[in-house]
Amino acid sequence: MGTTATALLALALGTGVGYTQAQSTQGYAQDRNQQDRMSQDRDTGAYDATSVSPAVSSFMKVAAQGNLAEIKLAKLAQDKSNRNDVKMLAKKIERDHRNGQDELEAIAKMKNVDLDDNPTEEQQSAAKRLGDLKGDEFDAAYLAEMAQEHQADIAAFKEHQNEDDPEVATFVKSQIPILEYHLDRVKDVQKHGGGK
Repeated sequence: MGTTATALLALALGTGVGYTQAQSTQGYAQDRNQQDRMSQDRDTGAYDATSVSPAVSSFMKVAAQGNLAEIKLAKLAQDKSNRNDVKMLAKKIERDHRNGQDELEAIAKMKNVDLDDNPTEEQQSAAKRLGDLKGDEFDAAYLAEMAQEHQADIAAFKEHQNEDDPEVATFVKSQIPILEYHLDRVKDVQKHGGGK
């Protein structure tokens, strides 16, 4: 029995405030029917507002770690780059991925998905490698990393844009144009390299 159904049942049967015995029994029957429907939904794969499939849960975790990695790299670029266009791009990427992460964390909480608090080890290694670079070498490596990451992000998000879960599908669809814009801007900055 879910937490909400348990609370409703306790209210109907336990407190009895303003309830006659008939009303309490009716409330219990409605709660049982709702539980049965929720159980049937889980069995048939129908929409359940408090959970997602293992595949969607895995996607959400990977997306969250991607956001955290790109936020970290964007902060690094704002500190290390000598180019204003790279710094402005990094600032935009940081802001958009922070907003996306906030939305994703809210959905994860609703769906009972535990997200990691840190990027993957591979992503952390990439950040360390970039942190050791300077000047034009850093800018080129950062932009190459962003191009690669955003191409992978876009492909992954497009795979999940038609999920049955409406909150997840809406989130994914809202992020794809943002990711595509980032990729376009990265390519543009790469093309006009060296601009201050």
